[in-house]
Amino acid sequence: MSMLKIETAQQKDYELVLSILTETAEWLAAKGSSQWSDLLSGKDVHNTQRAIERNEVYLVKQDQQVMGMFVLWDEQSAWDKTLWGIDESHHTYYLHRITLTKNAHGKNLGKSLMEAALEISRIDQKEKVRLDCMADNLYLNTFYKKSGFKLLEVNKKVPEVNDNAYNLYEIQL
Repeated sequence: MSMLKIETAQQKDYELVLSILTETAEWLAAKGSSQWSDLLSGKDVHNTQRAIERNEVYLVKQDQQVMGMFVLWDEQSAWDKTLWGIDESHHTYYLHRITLTKNAHGKNLGKSLMEAALEISRIDQKEKVRLDCMADNLYLNTFYKKSGFKLLEVNKKVPEVNDNAYNLYEIQL
């Protein structure tokens, strides 16, 4: 197996990135999850195109084939502000939309994507990385804990947005 290559997504990659995200949303829906369902209705609440413009979207490739992606935000989104409170320190990255392509599942690449996101955060001299996860997603909650993230808040609700409960994670770098 060859090494993974991490590249910042470019505008030409927007459709590819959107297809990866939509594919994952379809997979989640097939498992009974409403996570990322905005993508299935044609909405992109995270404004992925703007994130690409800000060089916050990363593609992970192996042998020139895209295996996954993730987004690291330096600026909090409205969602991050709602969950975490306002943080203007710029010492934190907010990790979102970490996902594998369909052909990358079952190859233990999730850990490699997480390691790449954390390494970029260290290079960019961030002090910590934060992420949120649906509280009822046992697989992802276990994955984040195994990746070294500390569970800071359990079952956080945002009733003005939806009925879901979220777990908040952070890792000090």
